[in-house]
Amino acid sequence: MERESRMSLGYIKGKFWHPDERYARYSERDSYKALIRAMRELQFTFNCEYSYTARLYTAEKFAGSGQYYFIKHCNAYHANPMASVLMAIYKFGRMSPFLAAVCLEMECELLAETAAAARQREDRLEKVLDTLADLLRRLTLVEPLSADPSDVAAAHWENIQSGAIPAAPGEDDDL
Repeated sequence: MERESRMSLGYIKGKFWHPDERYARYSERDSYKALIRAMRELQFTFNCEYSYTARLYTAEKFAGSGQYYFIKHCNAYHANPMASVLMAIYKFGRMSPFLAAVCLEMECELLAETAAAARQREDRLEKVLDTLADLLRRLTLVEPLSADPSDVAAAHWENIQSGAIPAAPGEDDDL
């Protein structure tokens, strides 16, 4: 009986395994379907699970077989989860030319996504820097001070020492 190739992808949080919703969009891609087909041809499957706390990826040959491969690969929370799948396949070591080509295609797709995200971040950074430059232009003094800043500070200190309290705007100080 041939075991069904499947990839149960998710993460361990506490003592429970949770399917990862971020994988859902990959299951519709042609490269993902080709990956499953290539794995079926080699007669192995993976339960790829990762833990945000332990940073371990578990690849199980034939779901339920108990033959586990632990891959130590630090992948940040915000990183692409399919990178862990490719890492597990590479560490497993069984590669056919078709599987290698599919993995390369998936890596290219992941790099394209990463580049697109980097371009978006670059555009946002440019907007923030432009806004900051505008704010700094508004905050800089248009006219030079009439006196040396140290003289202004000394006069203010003398007013404080003498007990003179400057009037609030709109308040009559002749009382």
